[in-house]
Amino acid sequence: MGARREPLSDLQQYLQRLEISGLIRLLQDSPELEYLFRHALTHEAAYASLTRRQRLSLHGAIGDIVETLYPERRDELADLLAYHYGAAGEWERAAHYAQAAARRALATYAYDEAALHLQRALDVVGEVGPPSARLALHESLGDVHALLHQGPRAIESYQRALEAWQVSQAADDADAIRLHRKVVQTGAETKYAVGREGFRLLSHAMRASEDSLALTLERIRAAPPHPESVRLLAVLSTAAWRMRSPPDWVAARAYAEDAVRMAETLDAPAEHSAALEALSSATFGLGLLHESLEASRRRLDLVRQPGFQDEREVLDALRGAGCALTYLGEYERALPLLLEAEHMANRVQAVDQMFNALALLTLCWLRLDRWEEIRSRKEVWQDLESRYPQERTGPLCWPMGLRAVVETLSGDSDSGARLRERSFEIMVNTFGPADWLRNAHY
Repeated sequence: MGARREPLSDLQQYLQRLEISGLIRLLQDSPELEYLFRHALTHEAAYASLTRRQRLSLHGAIGDIVETLYPERRDELADLLAYHYGAAGEWERAAHYAQAAARRALATYAYDEAALHLQRALDVVGEVGPPSARLALHESLGDVHALLHQGPRAIESYQRALEAWQVSQAADDADAIRLHRKVVQTGAETKYAVGREGFRLLSHAMRASEDSLALTLERIRAAPPHPESVRLLAVLSTAAWRMRSPPDWVAARAYAEDAVRMAETLDAPAEHSAALEALSSATFGLGLLHESLEASRRRLDLVRQPGFQDEREVLDALRGAGCALTYLGEYERALPLLLEAEHMANRVQAVDQMFNALALLTLCWLRLDRWEEIRSRKEVWQDLESRYPQERTGPLCWPMGLRAVVETLSGDSDSGARLRERSFEIMVNTFGPADWLRNAHY
C-alpha cells in the first residue's frame, strides 16, 4: 500500500488552480517556490482590481514577511524590501532599504545600479514622503553622481536634499553644513571637467553654499573637533585655489593646516587623509615640493594602516605620493606607486584616476627613456578616450599634450601636431584663454 499523500494547503490549492487556468506558471521550486504571471497584462489586471488600501496592506505585509523569514538576507533583499515598503507608504523603511541596496551595489562598483535603486525609491516616495526620507535619498543619490563625476546632477541632488532639510521638523544644522560642504566640494572637483560654460551654470549654487559655510566657520572652529569640520576645512582649502582667480594658495594652506591639526586630535583616519591631501595640494601650488611630498608620505602611511577602509582615499593617496615623487624627479621611486594606483583605479572603475595614473606613468617612462612601456599603453589611452566623456575623465589637455610629445619624439610629427592642437583646444575651452597660464602644469 502506498504512502498517504499529505493534503494540499489552501495556498497550494489556489496556486494549482491558477496554474491550471493558465494565469501563472512555475518558475522554480527550489530553493524557493516561485511563480510568474504568464502575461504582464494579467499581472496589471490583477493589481488594478485591488483597492488602494488593499495594495498598501499587501505590500506592507510582504515586506514584513520577507524581513521575518530572511533576517540574515536583508542586505541581499534590500531592493525588494525598498520597493514593497515604498509601495506600502512606509517611507522611512523604504529609504533605509534603498540606501542599503545602493551601498551593496557600490561595494561591487556598480554605480549605475546604485543610482537606479535610489531613483526608484525617490519615485515611490515622491513629494509626499517625510522630509527626512527625501533628504537621505537625495543626498545618497548625490553621492553616487559625485562618484561618477556627474557634478551638475550631484549638486542638483544635494540642493533637493537641502530643500527637504528646510521643511523638516527634525532639521539638524549639521545636516545643512554637510550638504553645503558637498555642494562646494563637488563644484570644485567638477570645475575642470564641465568647461567654463558648464561651470558658470553651477556657480550660483556654489556661491550660496560657500556663503552659508563662511557664516558657520568661526562657530565650527570654536566647537569641539569633529570629523565633518575636518572635511569642511579641507574643502575650503581646495576651493581657495580652484574657485578663485588667481588661486589663493596662502589661504588654501592655512585651511589645510587647520584641518590637519584638528584631524590629529580625532580618531577619524579618512578625514585625516583628506586633510593631508589638501595640505599636499596647497604646498605644491606654493612651489614647496618637498613639503608637498612629506604631506603625501604621511597620507600614504596613514591609509596603509590595517583597518583603513576607504578605497578611494587609498587610491588617491597612492596617486598623490607618486605624483609628488614625479615632480621631484624621483621617477624610479614613483613608478611602483603609480602602477599600483593604475591597477586599483581599474578595479574600482575610477576613470579620472585611470587617466591621471597613466599620464604620470608615461611622464616617468619618458624621462627614463623607457619606450616599450610607453608603447604598451597606447591602446589603453585610445580605448579610454573613446569610451568616456570629459565629465568622467577630467580635462585631457595635459595627458594629450604629453602624448603629443611622445608621438613627435617617436617620429610621427603629424600625429603629434594633431594631438597638440587638440590639447590646446581643450585647455583653452576648459580654463579660458588667459587663466590656463596660471595652471601649474603649464
